[in-house]
Amino acid sequence: MLQTIFGVAGGLAIFLFGMSLCSEGLQKASGSALKAIIHKLTSHPLMGVVVGAVVTVLIQSSSATTVILVGLVGASLMTLKQSIGVILGADVGTTLTVQLIAFNITAYALLMIAVGFGVRFLAKRRRYRYIGQIIFGFGLIFFGMGIMSQSMEPLKNYPGAEALFLSFGTNPLFGLLVAAVFTALIQGSAATIGIVLSLSLQGLIPLQSAIPLILGANIGTCATAMLSTIGASHEARRVGVAHVLFKVLGVVLILPFLGPFTNLVAATSGSITRQIANAHTLFNVGITVAFLPFSAQFANFVQRIVPDRKGPLILGRPQYLERGSVESPLLALEQARAEVLRVARMVESMVDLVGAMLITKDEKLIAQTNELELGVDALYKEIIIFLSDISEHDLSEQQSKDNLFLIQTINDLEHIGDVVIRM
Repeated sequence: MLQTIFGVAGGLAIFLFGMSLCSEGLQKASGSALKAIIHKLTSHPLMGVVVGAVVTVLIQSSSATTVILVGLVGASLMTLKQSIGVILGADVGTTLTVQLIAFNITAYALLMIAVGFGVRFLAKRRRYRYIGQIIFGFGLIFFGMGIMSQSMEPLKNYPGAEALFLSFGTNPLFGLLVAAVFTALIQGSAATIGIVLSLSLQGLIPLQSAIPLILGANIGTCATAMLSTIGASHEARRVGVAHVLFKVLGVVLILPFLGPFTNLVAATSGSITRQIANAHTLFNVGITVAFLPFSAQFANFVQRIVPDRKGPLILGRPQYLERGSVESPLLALEQARAEVLRVARMVESMVDLVGAMLITKDEKLIAQTNELELGVDALYKEIIIFLSDISEHDLSEQQSKDNLFLIQTINDLEHIGDVVIRM
């Protein structure tokens, strides 16, 4: 039994590491394309769905996409209404990962690891190294699944294990809760579904028991988004709440029709692994079709749940920077850009005040200018520290250029503020 536990734990660790490498490689290989896709969002919900799906395919994680949305909405680079379509699209995009995992190609896992490793360490161009990292990551994903599947084979000899897995089908709420908690702990629905797929490969879990686990994994994946909203603005918190509501309402709507849904999924394929992947896809496509026409009303509903809490804006306190975002350079750079633009507006106000002083000779404007200068100096220090922390991470070539550009820009703005004070 201990060997089974060690095998599942080790296989899961390899699986999660592969997912992380794959996601990181895809983000870097996409370069500035990912940022361009996000910035081309329109107010049309359908376009948001397309963008959300594409971005999630690029970074292989709906949770990561939602975390990015939290940061972008918090930095006022997106509206809540725009994010609704993207959240739904992200849920659709993440199903592609599960569909890929459902292909039982564990026999080629070591070949993929060898090829990916070779490309990653022998290629001279960064883009090719990132592609090698992606292949290496996928190899680890399938290798981890293979280890988990083999480790679970002895469970066939344990009647208690079989009864436990069957209970998920007879008591769907129990299965749903177990999967939701587990997914929240490991912060990845793909890993939970990967374990379910490994169980199915050994014939340990039937479809009717697997579907509640799939639904629970969809709810549990919201934990990452909610954690990212801690300490964030009320606009950002709304994104996390919207993500949770979509998943929970979707599960509530489908639970009364679990029998017909299971029959529909069973008719899509003769393979249990493919059926499980299809269940995940059908659920997420279904909630997208159901909720997308009401995205505007849903956004208004979320705004009522999480009302505005307007307080005094302190000039020297960052409005957009969030320390937790540094781990995601793409998001952190966007937040830094928003904060730099805020400083630029403050400096512009200082220049305008100088002109007003010359015309009106009002000495009260001097105090306002000095107050703005203190705010600019304080934000300058915060932004420089934030950008320095970003530079310590493994950045793509374009991200390194963006980071340097922002450092140069905030330096220039701080100097302009000094010049205004001397004037």
